[in-house]
Amino acid sequence: MTPERWEEWQRDWRWMEALATGRGCIVTPLRIDPPASPIAIAALEAKHGLKMPPQLRELLTRYSARVQFGWEIPSHMAPMEPIRVRNFGGMRDVVWDIAHIDRYAIGNFQGWRRQLADKDISEEPNQPQMWENQFPIADLANGDMLTIDVTLTSTPCRHRPNP
Repeated sequence: MTPERWEEWQRDWRWMEALATGRGCIVTPLRIDPPASPIAIAALEAKHGLKMPPQLRELLTRYSARVQFGWEIPSHMAPMEPIRVRNFGGMRDVVWDIAHIDRYAIGNFQGWRRQLADKDISEEPNQPQMWENQFPIADLANGDMLTIDVTLTSTPCRHRPNP
């Protein structure tokens, strides 16, 4: 993450906020909290017995511990047809939140792991490393889990779908 990229993200969020507001959406305004302290990150890691990915640690400690922003299409503006149209944005009105990671994402992911680690129900082969090399950052409203694959610690994080 560079300061220039951080500024670009903020411009993009403000653009999305203005667009959603202009279209009559219900908007949770953009709010960028101060960074988390390294002590808070160390406490989260110790509490859960996990090591936070370096890029996420940097984002949370150098830029912001929580970015709030979301939008929702009001029901009177939603399409009436039974089609799959996204009617909201964000993850429960946040882009990321260290408190959510601590209180919900990690615990819910560990619950999935206990219940599903020995079942093969997804498009990915259900192998131990699928569970052991993931750092959960959000549990989503639809029941999905968003994780960071930490298999290769010396390279940038990459996306890998979960069951």
